[in-house]
Amino acid sequence: DDHVDGEKIWALYHRIMNNPEDDFIAKKVERKAIQGILAKFTFSMFDNEKTRKSLAEYVNPELGFESYLYLSAHESIYSIESGLMETKFNDPQNCIL
Repeated sequence: DDHVDGEKIWALYHRIMNNPEDDFIAKKVERKAIQGILAKFTFSMFDNEKTRKSLAEYVNPELGFESYLYLSAHESIYSIESGLMETKFNDPQNCIL
């Protein structure tokens, strides 16, 4: 295909990490390769309680893994052109009291 599907990459990474049967060295090599591809679909944020609460409505907790949060509604708060839409976090409708 002419594109990489982030959901499929995420599922593959999840499967590699949860398969205890794999050879340790092979698993490390696969993990590094997949992490390089997965980096195209991730961004880093400062982790604190306020940030997690702000992201709560966009996150699918069942698909989160390790320290990753899976944004199932990412297009609502992130765009390729402008990045993270921080104004969404300051919107009173998104405040969790």
